[in-house]
Amino acid sequence: MSENQFSTDQESFWAMDFGNEYIIRNSSEDYIAPKMRLLSCAISKCRKIDSVIEFGSNIGLNMIALRPLLPKAKTVRRGDQSGSV
Repeated sequence: MSENQFSTDQESFWAMDFGNEYIIRNSSEDYIAPKMRLLSCAISKCRKIDSVIEFGSNIGLNMIALRPLLPKAKTVRRGDQSGSV
C-alpha cells in the first residue's frame, strides 16, 4: 500500500518500517505471560465475560493472552495485521 492511500500521518507511519519493526519486536512469546497476569487480574474484577472485541489489535497479542483465560468467550479482532477477525 502506498503512503498516499492513508488518511492520517499516523496510518502512514505505522504502515512503513516502524510498523513492521514493531511487529517483529513484539512477536515474542515473552510478552504473553505478563499480559496474561495483567488481564487475569482485570478479569477477576468482572462478571461473566461472553465476548471480547479488540480494535486495532495489530498482531493480536492481547487476544492471544485472553483466549486461555476466557476459553468460552467469543473473541473478535478488528484492524489487525493478519486481516483475520
